[in-house]
Amino acid sequence: MALQTAINAILGWFMYEIVIRPQKGRSGAILSALFAFGFALPFVILEPIYLIQFLDIKHVGLKMLLLAMPIVNSTRITQGKIK
Repeated sequence: MALQTAINAILGWFMYEIVIRPQKGRSGAILSALFAFGFALPFVILEPIYLIQFLDIKHVGLKMLLLAMPIVNSTRITQGKIK
C-alpha cells in the first residue's frame, strides 16, 4: 500500500532525527523518550483504526492487513529507543 509506505517513511525519518540521532546527552534522551512513547507509539497504534474509519473499509482481509501494521512499526520504535 502506497499510503502505508508513505506514513512509515515519514515516521521513520522522524524517529531517526528525534530518537536515534541525538542520543548524546541526557536532554536528548528525554526528548527522544517523550517523542517515542508520547507521540510515535500512540500514532502508530491508532492510525490504522482512523484510516479504516476514514476510508470506510469493509473488506475483512484489508482490515486485518491495516491492523497488523502497528505490530511491525511499534517494534521498530522500541528497538530504536533501546539502542
